[in-house]
Amino acid sequence: MRRTELIPIPATLLALGCLGLGGGPLRADDRLVGAQVALDMPQSDMNGGKWYHGQTGLGLGVHWVFWHHDNHAFRLRGDGIFYPRGPINVFTSDGATQLWTLSAKTRIVETAVEYNFYFNSTDQEGLYLIMGLGYSWATFYGGQLVPGGGSAPSNIPWPNSTRGNSNLYSLGMGSRVTRNLGWEFRFTQAYYMNLGPGGTGVKDPTLSLAMTFDL
Repeated sequence: MRRTELIPIPATLLALGCLGLGGGPLRADDRLVGAQVALDMPQSDMNGGKWYHGQTGLGLGVHWVFWHHDNHAFRLRGDGIFYPRGPINVFTSDGATQLWTLSAKTRIVETAVEYNFYFNSTDQEGLYLIMGLGYSWATFYGGQLVPGGGSAPSNIPWPNSTRGNSNLYSLGMGSRVTRNLGWEFRFTQAYYMNLGPGGTGVKDPTLSLAMTFDL
């Protein structure tokens, strides 16, 4: 099955568009800012090509609710994710052919605009759904070819860092345990292109389990 390339959408345009959807002010009792600490588990290419292979990173981030009314809220979320050295499968940009396997450390920065739907018509407690769009920047550094993992072109700047960026979307759910403490489970999808030479790609579906803290 061929993988489709995502169409670039600047995160600032997404934020402005969602801001335009908000027709009401924040309530006086709304929490405006918070933070999250997450365990991030990449699947697919970022995990050596297996659905689950034990590679886990640490995510640290902040979020800001900029519109909330009854069951509905919009928020901005930003995360930095840090992965230890692990196997990364590099494919052709259409996802049809694996080119080589790289061992590298990874650093990812994500920004997203997310819509939250609260089942209890309040964000003080209970379950809520998460849907979001955003943008992601990935840096792979200290890269080395895995023995038997193919041969990369000589123009790849190993062992220097190589970078890629991608649109992303997120889906998930969360729950408010207390007014200031909660948890979230998210699935995010990104596809980083042109890593080193052109015409390459790494698909990055990720499962994240986060603790959230709000002021």
